[in-house]
Amino acid sequence: MLKIAVIGCGLNCDRHIQVFGKMEETKITALCDVVPEKLEDAVNKTGANGYLDYNELLEKEELDLVIINLPHALHNPCVKKCAEKGIDIYLEKPMGISVADCQEMIDVCEKNNVLFWIGHGQGYFPTNSKAKEIAKSGRLGELVGITETRNVFYFSPSRPRWFLDKKMSGGGIMMNLGAHALDKVKYFSDGEIVEAVGSVHIPEGSSVEDGVQAFVKTSTGVSALLNLTGHTTAHVYQTVLYLSKGEIRIRDGEIEVFPMGEESEVIDCRCGKSEMDFIMKEVVDTLKTRKKPTVDGAYGKDVIRAIQTIYGEI
Repeated sequence: MLKIAVIGCGLNCDRHIQVFGKMEETKITALCDVVPEKLEDAVNKTGANGYLDYNELLEKEELDLVIINLPHALHNPCVKKCAEKGIDIYLEKPMGISVADCQEMIDVCEKNNVLFWIGHGQGYFPTNSKAKEIAKSGRLGELVGITETRNVFYFSPSRPRWFLDKKMSGGGIMMNLGAHALDKVKYFSDGEIVEAVGSVHIPEGSSVEDGVQAFVKTSTGVSALLNLTGHTTAHVYQTVLYLSKGEIRIRDGEIEVFPMGEESEVIDCRCGKSEMDFIMKEVVDTLKTRKKPTVDGAYGKDVIRAIQTIYGEI
């Protein structure tokens, strides 16, 4: 039985509880949050030991894996503490608030022979995996470009306030939702991001942006345009893959395939499982084999480098 701790009992914690609750070979044995009410709720759902301080948790618990769900600026110190204990780590995205921040985490995990996953999960969504399967089949030719449009109300009152503090979050809509878009670009292109440029809109009185238009290019020659708008309630979330003989549109659990000169086809990709089910199945399998994680620290650092470049910070 693999013993797992979750540090940070926010929204993602519920998803981890649900996924591990369905897996016979895993058990959440410890939880931590600085907010007693959140901690109590998660403890009641799992029966795990609860802690208000993760340092105490790491001292008292014997663990196989730690899930870290903390605000972005707190990732680095927590990863270091866990790695120094020799505990394998799954860190929710984005990896950190700077490239230097990310490299420190990579170094400490390598030094302590700790497996280190970054929670970029776009490659595990059934819509994305099916779209990539079709793109790779050659039926629609070569992948040449990607666009992503995502319109949300980013400064919603329900969003935790730390997201709107650059010192804690590292940035706004680009750091949070743009990290997902860059993950998709890397996944579909099978390349690293070698060029990134963009423009951000920061509202008066805010330290983080609520809008970004960006252009990126990968080492495999695929370019992408990202339009992230956080000052509207006109919700749109669509990714389009442009190929030399057609295109694929991804949205709302389905994909629509447009072969050149043929009728389009809609494919419903809902399968009753979330991307988190697939991610954690791979994590558990990798814990057994000790193979290198698919989405590791280098992958996460590549995303942060692109974000910092778009911000004009590097």
